[in-house]
Amino acid sequence: RVRAAHGDDCQGLEGVISQPGMSLTFQTLHSSTQLQIQRIACRPETRACSAEEYAPANILVFPLHGIFMKHHACGGEVLVACGSALFFNAGEPYRISHPTGCGDDCLVLEVPEGPSDFRHTHASIDSRTLLHARSLWTLLQAERDDLAIETTAFELFSNVVDSAHVAELAPR
Repeated sequence: RVRAAHGDDCQGLEGVISQPGMSLTFQTLHSSTQLQIQRIACRPETRACSAEEYAPANILVFPLHGIFMKHHACGGEVLVACGSALFFNAGEPYRISHPTGCGDDCLVLEVPEGPSDFRHTHASIDSRTLLHARSLWTLLQAERDDLAIETTAFELFSNVVDSAHVAELAPR
């Protein structure tokens, strides 16, 4: 939901953005020309919808803690919690609300060479993919190992995008 300037020089960049009704804290955990990973914490003051927001790039979001609702401008909405992944297309309007009023913490992946647009709004992730996301989080918290971080992040990104596509094709 928030992105710092892209590039190698924003490693470790942190900030707080206050909006009416909520506060967003972000930290760039990894940044290269191929991948940017941020941790974003949202702390709402109310359960109401946020102001309209736009993703600055196509991003894939993994909730680590908390529950929130993404309200699409077209009228759809999705409840998001740990065990799911959320796709944001650059420039598409949305709003966020927190039905429990408790906020959320998310891991955000941006792959500049990824799909030009996501075809899905969200995906349920299986236990293996959830473990993969937790492994990435652990790598990011440990000492820097850029190759392991990028390999794990690209595998995670690919697995989620591919599994959302397979789920779409599966017979109902």
